[in-house]
Amino acid sequence: MTAPLLQACWAAAVTLALYAFYCYWEGSRADLAASFRHSVPGLPGSTRIDPAGAGYRARARWAGVGALILALWCLSSVL
Repeated sequence: MTAPLLQACWAAAVTLALYAFYCYWEGSRADLAASFRHSVPGLPGSTRIDPAGAGYRARARWAGVGALILALWCLSSVL
């Protein structure tokens, strides 16, 4: 594998890993916000459960898997 392709592969793996971290962070934030809305009876949206946290975590899992595959592919081409 050529050096520019290797650098692009590593950059994509790091970017996907950062996106996975961001999605886990936003999923936790969405769960926290939903728990506060659920505990206060007068707030709008307090009667339904917000599935945004689960969606963020699913995206984070896929981004993490993609980052891991790219990183392993880069390592295997170097070694």
